[in-house]
Amino acid sequence: MKSLVFLALVFSLLPCFSKGRENARTCRIIFLDRPRNAPESVELFDGISSRKVPLSDMNFSDVITLPSGDLKLGLTQHPVSNTGEIPAGAPTVKIPAKTTDFFLILVSDPENEILPIRMLPVDASDEHPKPGQTLWINLSKHNIKGNLGNGSITIAPEERVIGDAPLPASGYFRAEFQYQPKCEGEFLPVMKKSWWFDAKSKSLGFIIDSGGRLPRIFTFRDHRTPAAGEGD
Repeated sequence: MKSLVFLALVFSLLPCFSKGRENARTCRIIFLDRPRNAPESVELFDGISSRKVPLSDMNFSDVITLPSGDLKLGLTQHPVSNTGEIPAGAPTVKIPAKTTDFFLILVSDPENEILPIRMLPVDASDEHPKPGQTLWINLSKHNIKGNLGNGSITIAPEERVIGDAPLPASGYFRAEFQYQPKCEGEFLPVMKKSWWFDAKSKSLGFIIDSGGRLPRIFTFRDHRTPAAGEGD
């Protein structure tokens, strides 16, 4: 009899465990073009607790687990007190409950006197983009054209475009980019180079103003399966 009661209890808990796995939420952080005077780390507050996260511009952070439901994330220089109140003016961003896997892109915001950082959330579910695809984000003032292996892309300023896999399988491909300065005149060359394509990884590609004549163009790979956090 006791065994039957125990088994009934176990089976009654299975839906709860399954739901917890389905509702697991993760994010990875990267600080684009991190200024030299930027802090080495900040506190990320998720509405319940805060944790210290490093600010790297070389790669994504480790995978961070966050609570489910609607979130209001905040960045602070010091841990949030027990009141759970984010300092007025600190960088914040709202994450809807339906977004369960995302990238948190940090960019410099000198006008913010509390913490000179702005947060840009990017959906990282398998539809945005799928493994093998690249989500291109143009943060520059220029129109961009790219020939990438077997495909091509065109990206306007402040636009996001998903580029298909440049090859049918992992390998090196030829990447060639042009830009139209401030969307005026002819397209001019930016770079030609050989890039590695990982068919199992989803990637983020960025175009940003460099302070010089040419925009900077680079990508980061994020491979979370089968082991979370195994990204390049």
